[in-house]
Amino acid sequence: MIKRFFVLLMALMFGFSSLPAYAGVEVGDNLSLFGDVRYRYEQDDRDHTTKEERDRHRIRARIGAKYTVDENWGLKIRLATKAGSANSPHQTLGDGGSDSFGLDQAYISYKVADFNAIFGKAAAKYWATTEVVFDGDLQHEGIQLGYKAGPVGFHAGYFIATEAGWTPDNPNDDEIYTTAQVVYGQGFGGLKLKAALGAVSIANEGDALQAESHSTASAQLKGGIWRVAVDYIQSDADEEETAIVAQARIKATDWLGFRIYSYSVGAFAAPYDGMASQDNFPNPGGSGVSNFDGIRVQADFKLASKVSLDIRYYDMEPKEKVTDNADGTYTIAGLTTKGATYVEEDAILTDDRTRIQVNLNVKF
Repeated sequence: MIKRFFVLLMALMFGFSSLPAYAGVEVGDNLSLFGDVRYRYEQDDRDHTTKEERDRHRIRARIGAKYTVDENWGLKIRLATKAGSANSPHQTLGDGGSDSFGLDQAYISYKVADFNAIFGKAAAKYWATTEVVFDGDLQHEGIQLGYKAGPVGFHAGYFIATEAGWTPDNPNDDEIYTTAQVVYGQGFGGLKLKAALGAVSIANEGDALQAESHSTASAQLKGGIWRVAVDYIQSDADEEETAIVAQARIKATDWLGFRIYSYSVGAFAAPYDGMASQDNFPNPGGSGVSNFDGIRVQADFKLASKVSLDIRYYDMEPKEKVTDNADGTYTIAGLTTKGATYVEEDAILTDDRTRIQVNLNVKF
């Protein structure tokens, strides 16, 4: 009875028109339901002429279904809070009601032998040890192909950032980006090594970005209760074209772990000049942030099998002095940004900031 209730609930949420037929599928008949809720508290401080401090309570809620058609075909659908935001699904409490709750993931998957494909809106199969290349909440829209041969895997993606439509009347005017990456993973002597080399290429419509091409290298070594890892990005920008993030983790007990990260991210190193990158460091624009040196220290607590708590501290400062040109552009290391996006999204850091963040996560 409970299974049928959840199936009907999912059918109503996803808008299936034939409820009687769908209700005949039991959870467990190649169908699984999943979801999670996060409660987050944040306290931010920054060196700024106005709005120097803030604290806020936030939530993120996601619910979805995964169905396996047969050994080759499957599908996955997920709904989430603040679906209209590209990479910030957290909704601030007391901020004027509920934000949009809508489609976060929707894709068809295909697998045969060592080949796999994804069609639709999904997380990118682009491996890195942190979210400095792509924010983990960003769902990419397009086609992804992959192949694995022993310890070596290859995958590529073709993604549509903006659909041009009928104006101008040329399908080649769609704003697209592509990815390609080779990943190697192997265990030896009680250690596990994983490494990857990849590239991200962006169709820079209107020359709005400083960088169009990005090369990445990532590596991780795990041994028992510890791991160390590094991500490196090199773009084709004329200045501020590199980013490097190093991290170390240790699992002290079954319920307690610690992490430390060191960031050095050039203004134009990450894809879309940082606007597709992580937004864990404080940035009021709700998009990725670049042009900073920073550290992140974190303690992880496992409270139950599906309940976790983490406490994080972020500290960052600009890598290069930024001049506000008061015309919708900034100048950094002699380069002037090419659009007003940076003012609106706050993607390029201009002042020192710190953040204390607490996340309580429950999933099923």
